[in-house]
Amino acid sequence: MDDEERAFRASLGRLVDWYRIEQTRPLLRAFLPAFVLLPLGSLVVALSQLPRFVPVGLAPWITLLGVFVTASGPGWAILQLLLTIRRDLYVAIRSDGLCVRLDPEEHERVYDWDSVLDAQYDASDEVIRVSLASAEPVAIRGKFAQLGLAELSRRIRDARRLAVWNRLEPRFDLREVDCAD
Repeated sequence: MDDEERAFRASLGRLVDWYRIEQTRPLLRAFLPAFVLLPLGSLVVALSQLPRFVPVGLAPWITLLGVFVTASGPGWAILQLLLTIRRDLYVAIRSDGLCVRLDPEEHERVYDWDSVLDAQYDASDEVIRVSLASAEPVAIRGKFAQLGLAELSRRIRDARRLAVWNRLEPRFDLREVDCAD
């Protein structure tokens, strides 16, 4: 097991709950062009076989172009999905603190439960403000897939209360998971 796998398992062992930013736009960006390119490429291949529309000498090149356009649809979708995985944005409640990654250019930040004072939802600005003991408040914005911001702020407050009393339990028990290499 390498260091990255060890770190992932350790993080998973502390996970209580996890909320991802809604993925509708990236999924549309991945699949809509693919749904256009696939039939378009098939149409080009079909037309290349009709001597009425394409001169015989150009038919193999037009067929090759059609195959390329057809293959580019799934290729585009795969590329966009891989990029979306790299840009995974989320808020995680862990037994050791609140993890926030809302900028794809930054690594996740973990705020220890001792430093989290409160989480309040501001409906006028559509933001959760997480008050910290030693730093500027953290602003959580965005549309989450599983729940609204008001509910997320309530869950963060509840998790903080449980953590203060050492009652916040991780979701997974890695002792039950087969860790064979």
